[in-house]
Amino acid sequence: MAAGRSGRTLGFLCAGLVLAGAPTVAAAAAPTDEAAQRAIHLLDYVAVDYAGAVRDGAIASESEYAEQLEFAGQLRVQLERLGVGADDPLARSLADLDAALHARAPADQVASRARALGAGLRERFHVPSLPPRAPSIERSIFAMPCSWSSETAALAWRSTWPTNRLP
Repeated sequence: MAAGRSGRTLGFLCAGLVLAGAPTVAAAAAPTDEAAQRAIHLLDYVAVDYAGAVRDGAIASESEYAEQLEFAGQLRVQLERLGVGADDPLARSLADLDAALHARAPADQVASRARALGAGLRERFHVPSLPPRAPSIERSIFAMPCSWSSETAALAWRSTWPTNRLP
């Protein structure tokens, strides 16, 4: 009986150790996901906001331009966290983006390079892009016939009104 009890105790102890290690394995994967997502968000920001920093090859806003250069530095750190080496195509794409930022390239070129690098990161690190397609007024509720949306609104109103009648 004592051998059976100690065997169960050992089994519970081993199971506890395995379960205690499971969150550690999951947590170890999380920094990679976080670094990839952060890099992609930074790239999205650069793609959109650079146009306010530089116009026609001249700095339009010193603070915005400094922020763009700072983000490029943060991107280097995120790529290092992801294990991207200097000879990696993603690192070369970042170097191209960085060169465009320092050369005060046109906004469409910087945006194109930032989006291409973001797409490369999404693909390599399996980061989904949300929404999968751009919102469209043609697919929205506003494109539905007015009679449908007015009727739906009236039904919703009636269902919340205490007397179930319109005022």
